[in-house]
Amino acid sequence: MTSDTLFAILTGDLIGSTRASQKRVEHTMNLLSGGLPPGIRWDGWTAANVRFTRHRGDGWQMLAPEPDLALRWAVTLLAGLRADPQALGTRISIGIGTITSRGTEDLRDASGPVFEASGRGLDAMRRDETLFMMGGETGHSASETPRLAGAVKASVMLIDERIARWSPEQAEATAYFLHPSAPPATEIARRLSITPQAVSYRLKGAGARTLKDALSALEHDWRETWSRPE
Repeated sequence: MTSDTLFAILTGDLIGSTRASQKRVEHTMNLLSGGLPPGIRWDGWTAANVRFTRHRGDGWQMLAPEPDLALRWAVTLLAGLRADPQALGTRISIGIGTITSRGTEDLRDASGPVFEASGRGLDAMRRDETLFMMGGETGHSASETPRLAGAVKASVMLIDERIARWSPEQAEATAYFLHPSAPPATEIARRLSITPQAVSYRLKGAGARTLKDALSALEHDWRETWSRPE
């Protein structure tokens, strides 16, 4: 593993877990442990590859197989939870940086600047935020945790605000729509057992097309500047 290879770690905690039943907490954790919402698959994004690790009852971490897709992944996870009436919400902090060790069986004994970035990001989040990104603010060198441009942070804030407005139906359609392979509306309609017109209506209400274009633009820049894991 080269010292300048960047990774993305998602650190999160469930929202309202202390007031929720243990059944809902476990249901939400089971959904997250799959790496993606039920019925959605991305090439290479298996449960084994994301190394889901649970911490302190309602906390969790995962590793993004492709760091430039980490924000898209986080939005998809939030959409999947929002679409499930039995699931709790979660806060997600995305840390970008290098890894010293990926750990053994999971991330419990993993280490590196990226974990510090992700953890500090979660600590810095306001109570009304569900999405955050952290990079060079940890004080590490630029090669260890790259500083994120103000435009990136602004984009994440706007995405977070948009997610909060989604209905469960809009969230469900958006989770499928954000797939990196860009499935057509007819395929999403088949999976959801609704008409393509209903899919288009839900995506329009969610602002999903603009969201996807924004994510693609950010990912293009990140692919140009970040060294990817091997």
